[in-house]
Amino acid sequence: ANIEFQTQLQAPYQNIQAALIPTESNQNDLSEYINHSLDITQQVQYDFYINDVLVSNPLKEHFKDHQINTEQIVVIQYQLAMSPPVFQQLENVDDWVSKIVYHDNKLYTTCYDGSIQTLTFQDQTLKRISTLKCSSQPLTQLIESGTDLIASGYDGRTLLIQVDGDVKLVQEYVQDFIPTRCIDSFYSQNRDLFTVLNEQNKLYLLQKSIKESTLLGSQSIARATKNTDFIECFTFDHDILTTKQFTQQEILMSSKQHIELYDLDNKRQVSQFLAPSVANSILALGQTFVGGMADRSLRLYDVRVANPLVKTFIGHKSSVQAVKKLNEQQIISCDLSGICLLWDLRAQIPYHKVDFYQFDMDQKKDQARCLDVEVGEQGWFVGGSSRRIG
Repeated sequence: ANIEFQTQLQAPYQNIQAALIPTESNQNDLSEYINHSLDITQQVQYDFYINDVLVSNPLKEHFKDHQINTEQIVVIQYQLAMSPPVFQQLENVDDWVSKIVYHDNKLYTTCYDGSIQTLTFQDQTLKRISTLKCSSQPLTQLIESGTDLIASGYDGRTLLIQVDGDVKLVQEYVQDFIPTRCIDSFYSQNRDLFTVLNEQNKLYLLQKSIKESTLLGSQSIARATKNTDFIECFTFDHDILTTKQFTQQEILMSSKQHIELYDLDNKRQVSQFLAPSVANSILALGQTFVGGMADRSLRLYDVRVANPLVKTFIGHKSSVQAVKKLNEQQIISCDLSGICLLWDLRAQIPYHKVDFYQFDMDQKKDQARCLDVEVGEQGWFVGGSSRRIG
């Protein structure tokens, strides 16, 4: 096939002449051709894209799968390939890790013993530096909200945690003492809000603010009342499992067979997207979003088109628990089997795979589960039932 190579890379990785390339060529063959053409002696690997789709098979198969006319010049874009992830370290925590938040060069985790663990980086090593006990029941939700954190869990309380200086609980929001399914930050018209979804399918929209403190035990905590601590409450007649802000007035909500786009201002469903199972995690990406599904798939939707399901990503062995953004074209996900997968949105198969199964814990029940993944400046981090952060 007559191939024209294009790139946005700077010297010495540019100015490849068009050439006739055997259609049996794969990524390694194309990388070798680029290196040879540029007189690069080391084995540099590249990724190749045709019409913004990653070339993951030999050219002949890719041309056939994507109906590319090889009688004309085929333009191939190339860039440096991402290096495989390198597993660096494990740090122990006291119980299962439910959620992880990277904030101001620290990691904060909620655990099933009702605590919030703080970890920091000392000489490029992850170290636990504090534990804040917040509940006698599991904490399952944790989000970043401005300079603070918000946590919730089985006891139905929503907790405002200050992390500027000492980590401390400064306010609790009390609704119905119903276990929390999901919390999410919600920014609208310069207001710092958040949503709380409980197991009775009630979604509370709350304003983050510190009220007058009262002494609860040994701590001075502002305790909001039912009448003053939420802006609005939405009650749904079907099970809602996950929510995610999509626009300044809309949220995405996952139910058993659908993902719904709901307008909070007008209290109405805007649209509905078919899904094969529950989305345990939703990642909003501008006018598109990715659902991490219980059926082991990831699904990319575009709300602007008539057929919104753009792509299905296959590769997980178990229910997907979390999906996070790495950059504009790459995401990472984790599942209950202990697998983390790195994806390029321009392909449907995993780009890299990391197995967090801990062989030294073979005899412990549920030890392999990955429950959350988080992205920070130092890399990305995984936690779950192994009671470790990796």
